[in-house]
Amino acid sequence: MAAESPGKMADTSLKIDEQQQDQVLVMSVAGRIDSSNAAEFMGRLTGLLTAGASAILVDLGRVLYLTSAGFRALIVALDTADQRSAKLALCSISADVQELFEMGGMLDLFKIFGTREEGLTSMH
Repeated sequence: MAAESPGKMADTSLKIDEQQQDQVLVMSVAGRIDSSNAAEFMGRLTGLLTAGASAILVDLGRVLYLTSAGFRALIVALDTADQRSAKLALCSISADVQELFEMGGMLDLFKIFGTREEGLTSMH
């Protein structure tokens, strides 16, 4: 079995980890969210909400780039959260990704916290 060689391909893959912290489910996302993986990302988020998660904090601290498909995934998840009276918030957004939110006029749509700790404190 060949070992995965480090390089650009590893940088563009999407990694998603989930961790329950008290009443808040923290979803840590790393990599790029684009048309190749946005459906998987959206499915994970909306699946957690429809399964009964009442509060999800999406940690985007290690997201390198977000395309319109990624924004759509977040908006669909936000709509699902609203329909289920659940909370969905974002945290730890890098300056580059925050600029994408600003350009897309998305900053006001989401509750965004500077750090994971701020998000957890506020969502409890």
